[in-house]
Amino acid sequence: MKIINFLLIALTLLCFASCGSKETEVNGEVFIVTEGAGSYKFGLVEVSVIPEKDISAYLETKNTEIKPFKDEYERLKLQSIQDSGALKTAESKRTVGLGNQAEIDAAKQKATKTKNEFLAAKNKLNDVGSGEIYYKGLPKSAITALTNSDGKFTLKIPKPGRYALSAYATRKVADKTEGYLWLVLIEANGEPKTILLSNNNNSSSGSSDSMVKTVENEQSIEN
Repeated sequence: MKIINFLLIALTLLCFASCGSKETEVNGEVFIVTEGAGSYKFGLVEVSVIPEKDISAYLETKNTEIKPFKDEYERLKLQSIQDSGALKTAESKRTVGLGNQAEIDAAKQKATKTKNEFLAAKNKLNDVGSGEIYYKGLPKSAITALTNSDGKFTLKIPKPGRYALSAYATRKVADKTEGYLWLVLIEANGEPKTILLSNNNNSSSGSSDSMVKTVENEQSIEN
């Protein structure tokens, strides 16, 4: 009887040990689809895995720090859209003989002033909360991988739980450099996963899949 009990305990402990150490393999790609519908693959990009509790603590502090800048950016963005709409309305009225040039000039002056204030607010927000700045402050990870020339990577997470998958990549576009941050939450449960880091879930995409929102690649508002 004692031998049977001993074997049952040993088997139970073995089961707990094997279940607790079951690793999760993550395969993925880092890329964007450009306006010309071509796929731009990011090679030699470091992809990291950060425990959810660590990344949440960091984001709470960082988001509090940049909140005043983000609030001002959002306020001026809305005002700029409204003023741009008012200018178009004034121009449309003038076209059909219901307005005058003075009304258009006033609307244009206001729209231009607001747009310049909005762009200044965007620059200030990027100074404190761009994707690059978020990335540089991330907690260090012991689990990392580099993408190959096709932008593909493989990671193995040794313990179950919730983790943030992070990556940052840049590319030259004409005379400027675009930066792309990915911070996507995943569940490690021992089952293989495929994660695509693309335009659909980077920090400036507006996607709910991204743990952070940035504005550096957002389209400009045109008057």
